[in-house]
Amino acid sequence: MAVSEGFKGWVAGFVDGDGTVTVHKQKHSVKQGLVHTAYYVLVAFQNTRREALEAIQLVYKGRLRPHRQGEWGGCLVYHLVIAGKQAVILLKDIEPYLILKREQAQLCLQLADSIARCRYQRRSAATYISETEWRLREELYLRVRNCNRRGKEREIILEDFFPSPAPNAGPQLSLFGVAGLLVERGEADFELATQIARSLHGKSANFWDAVRVARLAPQLGVDRAVSLLLPGG
Repeated sequence: MAVSEGFKGWVAGFVDGDGTVTVHKQKHSVKQGLVHTAYYVLVAFQNTRREALEAIQLVYKGRLRPHRQGEWGGCLVYHLVIAGKQAVILLKDIEPYLILKREQAQLCLQLADSIARCRYQRRSAATYISETEWRLREELYLRVRNCNRRGKEREIILEDFFPSPAPNAGPQLSLFGVAGLLVERGEADFELATQIARSLHGKSANFWDAVRVARLAPQLGVDRAVSLLLPGG
C-alpha cells in the first residue's frame, strides 16, 4: 500500500505526542559460547479515539484493543501495538518527520539493521548470536531505554568505549551498558548503578565486577568495595 507523505507526517505527530518507541528484550542465557537473546522493535500508541488508531493499523497492522477506562476523564482508552518488521517499516516511514522521538527511532533502526544482517542458527526455536553482536544490540537497547527515561534519570553516563575483551574476561561493556544492566537485573537502583559505573571507569569494564561491587556496596560503600575487589585497579 502506497503511503502518502502527509499520512507519514500525521503518524509521526501521533508518535511524538501519544506514542512509545522502544525495544522489547527477552532475558538472555549463554550456551556453548553463544548468546541466546531476542530483541523486538516496538511502537505503541494509546488514545481515546479508536478510529485514529484504526487508520494507523490499516496501514501498519499491529494489535488494537481496549486498554483501560477512567484515567482520561472516564473515557475508554485504546492501545495499538506494532512490533517487529512492521514496526521497522513504520519507523522508516516516519523517522524524517519525528521531533521528540527521532533519537529512539534511529537507534531502533540501527538495531533492526543489526538483526537483518546477522547470520544466525536456530536451535530449539531459539536464536543464538555471537558475544560481539549481543553487546552491540544490548548497547542500542539500553540507549533506547535511556532516551525514554525522564528527568534526572536521563543523567546517565554516555561515554562510548568498547575495550577489546581479554580471553575469559567475561562480558565487556561500556560504562553506559554496565549501569543499565545493573538496573535491568535488579542489582542496584539507578543512582547506585551510575556511581558504580563511574567508580569502575578505567579499572574494569567487566559486568560481573560491577555486580560484585553492587552486592558489597550497601555494607562498605562503593569506593571501599572497588578497592577491595580490584586492589590493582
